[in-house]
Amino acid sequence: MTQRDVVHLGVMQALVFDNVHENIGNGYNNVSGTFIAPVPGTYVFHVTICGHSANADSHSYANLLVNGAAKASFIIMPYDQSSQMVVTTLNMNDVIMIKNLIPNDGVIGTTFSSFSGFLLYENESIAQIIG
Repeated sequence: MTQRDVVHLGVMQALVFDNVHENIGNGYNNVSGTFIAPVPGTYVFHVTICGHSANADSHSYANLLVNGAAKASFIIMPYDQSSQMVVTTLNMNDVIMIKNLIPNDGVIGTTFSSFSGFLLYENESIAQIIG
C-alpha cells in the first residue's frame, strides 16, 4: 500500500499501492493504482485492506474491479483487515483496480494493506495453436 495512511477517500477513488517490491512484466502502475495485463492468461490476485476510520462504528467498503466490473468486495472494520484472492482469466490490456465505495473511508498503509498478483499461466492464442 502507500507509505502512509490514506483517509477521506472519495467514492470510486482508486486505492494506489505505491510501495512496489516486484513488478515483473511492468503490469502494475503505482501512480494510478492500475494493473494492466501484459499478456492474455490466467492471473491470481490477492488483496488485503486494513480499514482506517475516525468513527469506530463505521465500516470501509471496496471492490476489486476487472474492466470496471466487480469481481470481489471488501467490508473492513476500522483497524481490522479484509482479504480476497481472485483467480481470473484476462485478455491483454484488461484492467484490474481496487476502488473505494463510500465517501470518507480510509485505509491504513505501510505493510498493513497490500496488493499482489501474478500470471499463473499464459493462454495460447488461436494463431499459436494453428500456426
